[in-house]
Amino acid sequence: MNMNGKKVIHWFRRDFRITDNTALTAAVAAAGPDGKVIPIYVASEWNGSHQWTGPARQEFLCGSLASLAKNMEAIGGHLIIRRGDAITELEKLAAETGAEAIFANRDPDPFGRAVEARLKKTAAAKGIALSLHKDVCIHERDEVRTGQDTVFRVFTPYSKVWFGLPKPAPLPAPKRISTPEGITSLPLPQLSDWGLTSSVSIPEPGERAARDRLKAFVAGPMASYGEQRDIPSLAGTSHLSQDLRFGLLSPRQIYAAAKSVEETLPPEGRKSTMKFLAEIVW
Repeated sequence: MNMNGKKVIHWFRRDFRITDNTALTAAVAAAGPDGKVIPIYVASEWNGSHQWTGPARQEFLCGSLASLAKNMEAIGGHLIIRRGDAITELEKLAAETGAEAIFANRDPDPFGRAVEARLKKTAAAKGIALSLHKDVCIHERDEVRTGQDTVFRVFTPYSKVWFGLPKPAPLPAPKRISTPEGITSLPLPQLSDWGLTSSVSIPEPGERAARDRLKAFVAGPMASYGEQRDIPSLAGTSHLSQDLRFGLLSPRQIYAAAKSVEETLPPEGRKSTMKFLAEIVW
């Protein structure tokens, strides 16, 4: 999709990073050197309580968005914040800015796919191009097939085929993004927006903190992951779950980091590395 000199929207969903962000990279390339990229995050409008979230999760989300906003500003962009129904807010933003395309990374979850189906209908009705990209998974569900071209029902043979497929290298962060001036934006989300208050200690949020956690893990605990991951008294796990959930790291970055040191490890360390990577496959 070549829209050189045009305005395009990048919708941040669960990909709060600028490095190795497939849709963001595609949006920048599509807009071209003379175009504009409008990054947006749409905050949920629930308040007070929710069945699958709480203060710790939302505090980490807020901190990660603040970090993302700073990273965007460092390369010339500006993160737009809206609140409400995502499809409605994206439609409004496109109308306000004259954006001709919306870029986003696909969500493999049922709720995310339903939202994408709604967005596809809305974009088509408004004459807006929609470009959805593979990002959350290294290989999506339809890419790993049996020899009879059917889906796997057992993990071990699935993982063997998964490991045998070519792996894309992580993408660099865009060097420069230009966002139009004067676009209405809410302040960065705070816990109080959802009627919540901080109650527990959380990991440091943000893309750089996530990369530091990954670096520390592959430099040490990964070599004994197979033996220590199920022992609560030991620091034997990666501590990367929240980083994957919010997309502060991509699975491609984690895979590349693990493989970069695998050959330097003794046999048991290489075995532990494969055990860890099998969890990423899962």
